[in-house]
Amino acid sequence: MVRLFLFILFMTHEYPKPQRMFIREDIKSDLPALEAQFGNNKFIHPKARAATLVALSFYPELKNKHIDFIYRKIKTTMQCILCQIAC
Repeated sequence: MVRLFLFILFMTHEYPKPQRMFIREDIKSDLPALEAQFGNNKFIHPKARAATLVALSFYPELKNKHIDFIYRKIKTTMQCILCQIAC
């Protein structure tokens, strides 16, 4: 009975719609502006540059902060390595 209730609750719950859809062509056209605005003082791996700049655009307080994004190959998807500033 509890499972049925949870199932009905889950199926009738309205989830929020995405705030913004990202289309690859739109991001490519906006990339120079994002680069000029949010790319300063940042070291971003080229493979993740577009996604990182779009994500940074949601946090204007990080605009002038120095951030190094470190890209490493790991053996598993859930492997996390914490390191100090000089790792």
